[in-house]
This record gives sequence, structure tokens and C-alpha cells, in this order.
Amino acid sequence: MKKILISSLVVALAPLATFASVNLTHLTVDNATNATVSEGSTVAAKVTYNITSSTDVESMSWELVGSGLPQTCENVTDRIANGTFTSIFDIDTTGASEGTWDVLIRSYGDDDADVSNLCESTDQNDSQSFTDRITVTDSNNDNQGTGGNNSNSAPSWLSALLAQIQANMAALIAALKPATGGGVPTTPSLCSQFMSAQAGGTVSLQSFLLNPANGQSAQFHAIGVYAPTGFFGPVTQAALNAFKAQNSCY
Repeated sequence: MKKILISSLVVALAPLATFASVNLTHLTVDNATNATVSEGSTVAAKVTYNITSSTDVESMSWELVGSGLPQTCENVTDRIANGTFTSIFDIDTTGASEGTWDVLIRSYGDDDADVSNLCESTDQNDSQSFTDRITVTDSNNDNQGTGGNNSNSAPSWLSALLAQIQANMAALIAALKPATGGGVPTTPSLCSQFMSAQAGGTVSLQSFLLNPANGQSAQFHAIGVYAPTGFFGPVTQAALNAFKAQNSCY
């Protein structure tokens, strides 16, 4: 009977078993609390976490919540000892929508060192969402082109400038019309020069349109072009159309 009582007492006095624990505590992005990057850039993420009771951490995943990017798994350095540790990996924003996103970090382990474990849901041991950490801008690459009069397509700022120039030219033409109606009187000699310049090619046409006497140089000067480029772009087309309308040269 005494042996049974002593055994029971020993069991009763034994310390309660502790349970394995991981606690994700901090996240920095590009060595700061928040980061703003263009879509397609990478952000250096640094996760700080505490381990108690020798939990094994072998992998982590990240997700920009709501950005359209999937959860991405990272194979981090295996940690099994108690203490405070950090894991570092890159967050790739390629394909993310524009906006400011929370970063959701999950950690995974199987309580056994050096065992392959890549973000298996059954081995997740912590999950933390870090609010408003990464802002993604210019997701459609609207301003990535070279633009200008030597590009096949005009960026948004140039399109807006051309639209304003064309509106101003239309207003000027309307103001020059006689009160009784009709168009601006034809100037045969000027039209002849225009037709000849146009037939001579792009450089010849741009030289003619850049001549201040012909009224179209302002369009080129507005984007910093003062000499023929030899490229028939949107500015040249707009100047050509405005000259023909202003002088009735068709």
C-alpha cells in the first residue's frame, strides 16, 4: 500500500508537461515598418519569432492579403532550440494589384530537426497578420515606356498634352473663320510648299512644320523637340493635321 501511495505522490508532484510554442512577433520590410514599391519589385522581409519547448520551425509562408497574389512558401533555416530567431526572405510583388496590403506570415514545424517540411497545413504552428506593411504602385506599368516623339506609343502625359494642343488649335481655327461662315482662305503657295515637304519624307515634313512661320512649332517645342527627329510619331501627326485644317490644304 505504501508503495502505491508513494508512486501516486511522485506522479502528483511531477511538473506539468509543457507544450511546444512558436510566436511570430515582428516583421520588417526593406529594414522598415512599411515599404512602398512599384509592382514587380522585391521586398526584403525579416520575421522575428520566439520558440519555446524546442519547437521545430522549418518553413514560412507569406501572403499580401487581397493583392491577388497566392500564398508563397519559403524554406527557411531550421530552428529547434528555445530562443528568439529571425528568418529573412524576399517578397516578390510581380502581379500584385495596386494598393496597401497586410502581410500574413505563417510558420510551420514538425518538432523534429532536419525533416523536410514545406508549409504543410497540418504542421502550421503560428500565424500573424501585419497590417498595412507593403504598398504597391503602378501595377499596370503605365509609365514604364520611353514615351516622347521617338516611341511607337505615347504615355498618358503626352496623350493629354496632344489632346490639349488639338483643342487649342480647333479654337484658333474657329476664331479665324469669317463671320459669314466658310473656312480659312486657301493659300496656294503655302499649300504647295506643304505638299512638297510632305512628299520629301519625314525629315522634310518636320522641318516645314517646325518653321515658326508655318504655325506648328509650338507643338514640338512643348515636348522639347526643336529639330527634325526623322521619326513620324504622334506629335508630327497632330501638327500635320492641324496645319492642313488651318490652311485648307487637302
